[in-house]
Amino acid sequence: MSDKNEFELASERAIAKLHDGETPNSDEGVSLFVRFPFYWQCLTGQGDPDLPSGKQELQSRAEKTDRMIQEIENGVSGLRAKIMAVTDNVPPHILSPFNRVERNVNNPLRNKYRLRIVSMENRLSQYPIPKNAYFYMLAGEQRKDSAASYREADRTEFTREYFSRNSSIDALVATHEAVHILQDDVARDVITTVDQAKSYHQRLDFLAKGKRVVINGELPAYTRELQIANLAMDRRLQQPRQLSLDKIIEDLGATHPDQQKVAEIIHRLAIAFPGFEHHLPSHAFEGPFVEEIITLHRGNGYEIFNQLPDGTLEPV
Repeated sequence: MSDKNEFELASERAIAKLHDGETPNSDEGVSLFVRFPFYWQCLTGQGDPDLPSGKQELQSRAEKTDRMIQEIENGVSGLRAKIMAVTDNVPPHILSPFNRVERNVNNPLRNKYRLRIVSMENRLSQYPIPKNAYFYMLAGEQRKDSAASYREADRTEFTREYFSRNSSIDALVATHEAVHILQDDVARDVITTVDQAKSYHQRLDFLAKGKRVVINGELPAYTRELQIANLAMDRRLQQPRQLSLDKIIEDLGATHPDQQKVAEIIHRLAIAFPGFEHHLPSHAFEGPFVEEIITLHRGNGYEIFNQLPDGTLEPV
């Protein structure tokens, strides 16, 4: 008797059918999309507008992304060392995004362009992909307004090609996205039935149909970002009104205009959230900080939603 649940069995049947040239049924298809959302896209070449169709262009982007991934992973490792030098008692919730990036190193095809190339060569079965793996792609022109972003629908992180291991602020952005990846891990790990998979897929589909963001996810991500930045700056961010933006830019190595924009956001949020350094995942968020996050996203053209305990999304 299999110890796998209905959801896992349905997704595995879908993979087997695809490899045999068959079409999964609707329940198997949605289960596969939720459990391994990238698998269908890369096996069929459909569903991801960011994947070019030509192998030459895929190879070119894959090579750029290999370099970018090395910069991200080395930069995150360097930032961890920097905050550990400040204190040897870094709380688990602050270390968790670093651990998440490090764990994904075990995903041999975390470069999604290479994942697609391998699938085109019918070699995908040679690369067992770890559970809850996520993937990297180039941000490109359509995401030029964001230093990095995470697309839940296919567990893909988009980052700028110029990410540098020598810039703490770049690594800080990567840890922010790692918090969203952790949130997505938790959401998918509780799914055991096809009906639950369908509900989660409907949520992803709804969020993907517009420029939409869930406030419950952004509040913890920005809080961790503040806490990590504070340690990277030897706790100087705890007194944001006594700290100039230029000093934050200098401390975090924000030389590029986009990096300086992130530094400005960090400064604004630190002012709106006195005592952020003591915040724990179980704590509530103060009103001024919540309003600042809402204002930030609305200013970038997002619709804001609050997720209720039953999973329902309501406009803010």
